[in-house]
Amino acid sequence: MKGRISKIAAMLMIISFVFTGCSSKTETESQSQTEGTQQQTGTTALLSSSQVVVDKEFTARDLEVGYEESTATQITLQDNTASVTGSGASVEGSTVTISAEGSYVISGS
Repeated sequence: MKGRISKIAAMLMIISFVFTGCSSKTETESQSQTEGTQQQTGTTALLSSSQVVVDKEFTARDLEVGYEESTATQITLQDNTASVTGSGASVEGSTVTISAEGSYVISGS
């Protein structure tokens, strides 16, 4: 009886080692594969709490939250009309088209 329990315990340990050893990819393998996939697709994702992949489509200027009002283009809306003071935007009828990057201050309704 004692020998039989030892054999069963040994079999259970071997089975647990086999399943543990055959688990899916390690964290490092998964992370490196994820990084490669993200570089190919150009997506932005959070990989871990200390590593962030930033989409290269954006520049440091895009991350700025402030603006210089004296250099910003002013867009004033009033009923069905609009006026633009500055560059990078134009008005045609009641449609305002922004055609260049920059800072825009929009006011009115």
